[in-house]
Amino acid sequence: MVPAGSCGSTASRGRSGASGIGLSPQAQLRSADGAGLTVRVSPCRYGADVDVNHHLTPDAQPPFSRRLTSLVVCPLYISAAYHNLQCFKLLLQAGANPDFNCNGPVNTQGFYRGSPGCVMDAVLRHGCEAAFVSLLVEFGANLNLVKWESLGPESRGRRKVDPEALQVFKEARSVPRSLLNLCRVAVRRALGKYRLHLIPSLPLPDPIKKFLLYE
Repeated sequence: MVPAGSCGSTASRGRSGASGIGLSPQAQLRSADGAGLTVRVSPCRYGADVDVNHHLTPDAQPPFSRRLTSLVVCPLYISAAYHNLQCFKLLLQAGANPDFNCNGPVNTQGFYRGSPGCVMDAVLRHGCEAAFVSLLVEFGANLNLVKWESLGPESRGRRKVDPEALQVFKEARSVPRSLLNLCRVAVRRALGKYRLHLIPSLPLPDPIKKFLLYE
């Protein structure tokens, strides 16, 4: 899945092979050909899964599920690689896991040597602007997963980090997060991503509902 262009109704880049017509919500989110993609807003709003399902079969359960060993199949990673902030935010609002964007187990030890170890790591490596980092912080990403000090000089030299983004990351990791933000993350996780689209129907004041929806 390669998010690019506008997410307003259909985002595409390169060839226009993936139209998403007749596909399930999940398929519409993931449908793509070699260089094109369809990402639709409606599936996200109605509870489609925005995390990668890495099970061998749809019904497979641990220990029969495969472990994620690369972020390159993850929608958040790809939208960051294309610097598509609109799609990146849409996926997070819809409940995408801000650390690995994956359902099921993750095997970070199996990641390719020198490859990003989490979504935040990928955002920084790809030189994304500070807004990407801020979004991950707001949506509760684990900042301790970024282990740059363990990389060799060669790996560090290949990075094209945005200075402002790096500064935002360092500041976020050096100070405790606000109780307000932690509460929002906790409430959203308690609801679960499949129920986030029901927040507008909760018997709560509109400002609180918008706060929970990051609107």
